[in-house]
Amino acid sequence: MQLLDIKQIPIVAYLAQAGFEAKLIKGVNYWYCSPLRSELTPSFKVNAERNQWYDFATGDHGDIIDLVYALQHCSTADAMRRLATLKGVRLAPSFSFGGITPVSLQRSSMELIGVQAVKQPKLLLYLSERGLQPSDVSPFLSEVYYR
Repeated sequence: MQLLDIKQIPIVAYLAQAGFEAKLIKGVNYWYCSPLRSELTPSFKVNAERNQWYDFATGDHGDIIDLVYALQHCSTADAMRRLATLKGVRLAPSFSFGGITPVSLQRSSMELIGVQAVKQPKLLLYLSERGLQPSDVSPFLSEVYYR
C-alpha cells in the first residue's frame, strides 16, 4: 500500500513545487520545457489522469518515482524515500528492491537433488522445434531436480 500511496503524488504538483511551470495545458496533458535538460520548446508531457510523464526528445518516460530518480540523480530507493517524506508515508524499515537473500539464510522447504545437462525428451523436442541443439543452450540451461 505504501508504494501506491507514493505513486499517487501528482507529478504536476511535484513539478510545481520544484519550480517548473506548464507551458501549455491541453485537457489532461501538461506540456513543460523538460526539467531534465535545457530546451526552449516544450517536449515534456505529463498525463495528469494517468500520472505518467514522457519526454519526446529523449523517449524517457515513467511515473513519479522515475521522475524523481532522473531529476535528483539518486537511486530508486532514495527517490521513494524523498517522495514518502513529501506524502507523509512511512516506509517499512525492511523495505527492499529485491535484494538477494543468501541461500544459507533463506528458509526453504525445497531440497536440491541434482543438476544435469538437458536430457528429458520433451525438453529436447522443445529445443529442436525452435531450431536449437543441446550444445547451443548447455551454458545457459540445465535440468534441476528438487524435492
